[in-house]
Amino acid sequence: MKKKLVTKFFNLVGSLLLVGQTLTPALPLVVNPSYIYAQEEQAVQEQPNTSEPAVSQVSSPQPAPAPSEEPQASPAPEPSISPSESPSSSSSSDQNDQSNSEGQGNGSNENKAPPSSESGTPEYSSSAQLAPAVWQTGSDGKATTINNVVLGQTYSAPQNDKVKITFSKLPDPSDRLTVGEVKLSGDQQAELSAVTDTAYEFTSPMADGTFEYDLTLPLPQNVNKDGVAVKSAESTDELGNAQTLGEPKEVATDTITIKGLTHFTVFVLVNDVDGDSAGDATDDIANGVLVTLDDTWVDQDAPTSNKGTDDELKVRSKSGSDNRRAFVNFDVSSVASGSEVTGATLRLFLKDAPGVPRTYEAYRITDNWTEDSLDWDPQPGNAGVTDDVASGTTNDVWLEWDVTSDVQGFVSGDLTNYGWMVRDSSEDSSTGREGKFRSSEDGNELQRPQLVVDFAASDDQPTVYKSPTEEDASSGNGLENNPEGIFLSRRFIDGW
Repeated sequence: MKKKLVTKFFNLVGSLLLVGQTLTPALPLVVNPSYIYAQEEQAVQEQPNTSEPAVSQVSSPQPAPAPSEEPQASPAPEPSISPSESPSSSSSSDQNDQSNSEGQGNGSNENKAPPSSESGTPEYSSSAQLAPAVWQTGSDGKATTINNVVLGQTYSAPQNDKVKITFSKLPDPSDRLTVGEVKLSGDQQAELSAVTDTAYEFTSPMADGTFEYDLTLPLPQNVNKDGVAVKSAESTDELGNAQTLGEPKEVATDTITIKGLTHFTVFVLVNDVDGDSAGDATDDIANGVLVTLDDTWVDQDAPTSNKGTDDELKVRSKSGSDNRRAFVNFDVSSVASGSEVTGATLRLFLKDAPGVPRTYEAYRITDNWTEDSLDWDPQPGNAGVTDDVASGTTNDVWLEWDVTSDVQGFVSGDLTNYGWMVRDSSEDSSTGREGKFRSSEDGNELQRPQLVVDFAASDDQPTVYKSPTEEDASSGNGLENNPEGIFLSRRFIDGW
């Protein structure tokens, strides 16, 4: 009777433990069912009136465990308790069994902690870890590398990931790098002819000349990338004296890279209207920047209204007969007949961009017109699209059209110069989309419409061309952004 009670007690405890294991599958199995089965077999063997001889699962009979005995470590490949484990202590020893199976190792991979690396970090978590931080940002918005810079690593500025520096030479030891954005005022942007309102400043304790690096800067979408140069100044206060970099440059779709720089300073992207970049004779030579003689815009909704005195030029696409178009014309007579026009760019300063990107087309005009008489109806004829550009959605940027073939025709006498019309490529939009440009009446003289002409004189023409004085140019009828106040031909500059 006593043995039967003990057997029933074991069966009850085993059942409870199995229920607990089912409810908490994350815990290791602390009672091996085969042990309980062996106990039943042993109880059957000890019954005097059994009808069949029992076969024991163990090599020799073991005494019944005393309730007070402590659990013993089991050599079995699965977590289990030995026959001498006390049932009364099994529930309180669940956590001990789990920690023993993890810490001592009993041949099972179940519930074991993953192997650790030498640094103490579990190997399985290494691929899930975040990349180590490179920059720390100060209250002034400037970011400094946490560690000293190293060769071959590309450092992307946290302010704009298209601003990149890669070092090809460093002192030993090197030092940290700091990068910051500089927002240009309207006057600075106009003075520099900057293509964006952002410049980039780099500083480091490393001495100039002890390092060398390649610098990549982002190019706006709506600029003539082949006409962009990079200028540098010693500080933001010296931007007015910024000089064009002479190092080689590589222009990609949306970036420009300057190779082999050996100093840190403030860098700004500008329209290349001051002449060749030093050391790069293949770059565009800006002989002169012509400003408009006539410019205006016309309104389909007000077909007889003249806008010749407006300080804006408007281009709009809107259904319901509400489109708008801009007209500009320049005097190119300063370029001698017979000259070779190597490049001509029509430039309009977009002060207010449309809400979504648009495509703006430049049409060569074939009939005479004047700004004080033109309105929507009638409009002069045109020869079709010369070039088109994407407007983007950024305010205060230059949009540029390649009109080289048109200007060459004007100079050679094959075409009559009546200027260009600029319109949206897809008029009658269901939602009104409008861009506003500065006109020749705008108070900011350096952001009025421009025609940048690069040319080389023919053999029988003089090589120096006079331009209006600075005072005349400021009134909007001559050249701007030409510090020397003269046309210089490619032949004159290159010493042909």
